[in-house]
Amino acid sequence: LTLADTLIFGTTAGQTSRIGLVSRDLTMTNDDLNQDIVFVGNKGGTPTEILRLLGETNTTRVLDILEVRNTINDENGAKLDLKKLRPGAPIDNDELAVINVTGKNSSLDEEEFAKIRMTAKEVADGSEQGTIEFWVRNAGASTYKIMDMTTTADSTVTVTGHMDVKGDLSANRFIFRNAIFPETPGGSTIGTETNEWGDLFLYENKAIKFGSAQDATITHGSGSLTIEATNTDIVNKLRVADEFLLGAGKDEFSIT
Repeated sequence: LTLADTLIFGTTAGQTSRIGLVSRDLTMTNDDLNQDIVFVGNKGGTPTEILRLLGETNTTRVLDILEVRNTINDENGAKLDLKKLRPGAPIDNDELAVINVTGKNSSLDEEEFAKIRMTAKEVADGSEQGTIEFWVRNAGASTYKIMDMTTTADSTVTVTGHMDVKGDLSANRFIFRNAIFPETPGGSTIGTETNEWGDLFLYENKAIKFGSAQDATITHGSGSLTIEATNTDIVNKLRVADEFLLGAGKDEFSIT
């Protein structure tokens, strides 16, 4: 069957579909309002929808799996290219692409559970800056931003909430805004027998405190060092220069 340009399906006006050549391009058109173009294959002897082009929402729907494959013998990998090209002037903080994950809840309502959002934070020529944001849902009415790259601060990964690292975490510098503490009291050490820490620098008038009641302290301030241990004996030996002041065979002494 050879046609000059167009193959038309249907006879009712406004409800026809066409396959034809438009400017030398093979074009499929569904003239029926808000209706789809559907591709069906034979899967195990059963007609199965593979691909649907939704006319009402301008959406491409693929059943089950979308595979992007590169079989070219070169150094490039498979590529999924997402573009937003405004016909007008671009704007800062424009949302360029979103990978959205939707599923059903226990009430069978379709809900957004997670998404990856990418934006153009700065569009000035020569100073372009992009961001990537990770959003998840956690017992809330909608997803929230759990982590972003460059959105909150330039060249920074910002995590909202907690981070649990199972392996090593390396950095050139750590900045702590709040107290650091072990998972359980007394459950962790700083350094090891074979890998000790270097110098310890404490701010003026700050102390090293011992015990759950912090009733034994070592405090430095204005060039002096104060050791306080309420109702606690100092055991072993206390020495000044070459003379032991406390220890076996020594009597009590006082400094006035």
